Amino acid sequence: MSFQAHIQRVADHSNTLLIGKFVAVASIGIYAGNAFFYSNALMPALSKFSTASSVAVWSEIFHKVKGTQITSVALGALSGAGLFYKTENRFYLYSAAIMASLIPYTSLLLVPVSKKLLDIRKHNKDDGTADVLLRRWSKLHFGRTLLGFAALFSATYGLITDGASQFVIRFEPHF
Repeated sequence: MSFQAHIQRVADHSNTLLIGKFVAVASIGIYAGNAFFYSNALMPALSKFSTASSVAVWSEIFHKVKGTQITSVALGALSGAGLFYKTENRFYLYSAAIMASLIPYTSLLLVPVSKKLLDIRKHNKDDGTADVLLRRWSKLHFGRTLLGFAALFSATYGLITDGASQFVIRFEPHF
């Protein structure tokens, strides 16, 4: 099979939808999983340590996962919107809108708190607010966790309602 024929085969309607569904659910799932880790494991664990140590660890992990979270939000929103356009399944639209809502939620509520925490870490100077800021960030971040799982539920329900649950991968080895 030629390269051009292979590309054409991949770009056909059913394969494009399958790839879009995979990208949507995978990216939203990655976002929701990371958010759950922060809310359920990291932030409660940090509360057991000194404030300076907690800010240092939070800052390091923040920088490591920032790109992943931004990418997964963008991919989740765009692929959900594309799936809605192709299938008219409103649950994909819901998942896309929820993922897109994370942008203003984060920008308006979490970024100001994050900047203060990062500034404390950068200058290694706590004016007594770091502990309060960490608790506030954790509570605000829990909202993002809930939104992530709402988007994941919606996208998964979209898969179920558009017949994807009947999709079976057929594997035939050629020996």
